[in-house]
Formats: sequence, structure tokens, C-alpha cells
Amino acid sequence: VRYLLGREDSSLTSRIRSVVFTDSTHSIQWLKKHPSLSSLMQSSKTLYIKSADLVRDDWENAHHGHCVKTDQWWHHRFGTVKTLWAGTTEHSLSNWYGHPLIFKHFDETRKSNRELQGGMQQT
Repeated sequence: VRYLLGREDSSLTSRIRSVVFTDSTHSIQWLKKHPSLSSLMQSSKTLYIKSADLVRDDWENAHHGHCVKTDQWWHHRFGTVKTLWAGTTEHSLSNWYGHPLIFKHFDETRKSNRELQGGMQQT
């Protein structure tokens, strides 16, 4: 997210089709002055995969791929991004456990983008 700040008008950000975070440290608050980035980070193109914290989370019920029940603190920090459990309590393994979820998200987003492009070409 920090890298994209200040590059919002570049060709890079306009070419981003999908984003996945695995226990990111970003805050949606950083994007208050960047509405297009804020929108992207909370859209269906973005997914957040979270490891379960043994102290703060109901880790015994944090099953791989299930939706995380987010709260007011989460929304203030990360916005309305779709958030799924990685299926691990090990923070460093959230990206490894999340591989199937990550690739499924990328495949679905790619398919959706292609369908949109196809619909736009037909009109």
C-alpha cells in the first residue's frame, strides 16, 4: 500500500487487477486522500488472508477459507476488505496456508475481468 501511495496516477495502479494481503500492516486510513486506491483496497478485487492469534481470536474456529467476523476496529484499520482465515495460528505461515485461497482469488478476479472486457467489446 505504501508503495502505491504517490503512484496513484501512474500506469502501474491502473493496471492492477487483483490484490491479496497476508497479515498486512497497512491501514486504510493512509488512503483517505487517495479515493481510487481506497476503493481498490476495499473492492472485490482485494482479499485479506489472516492468521488466527492465539490470544485475540477464536482460533479453534478459524477454519481455512472461512470468513473472518470483523469488528469496528478491523473496519477502521482495514476497511471492508473481504477477510478469510488462513487456517493457521502461525503468522509466518499465513501466506503458505493461504496459497489455495490466493490462487482461487486471482483466478476468479481474472475471469471477472475477462467477462467485463468481453461485455465492453460487444457494446
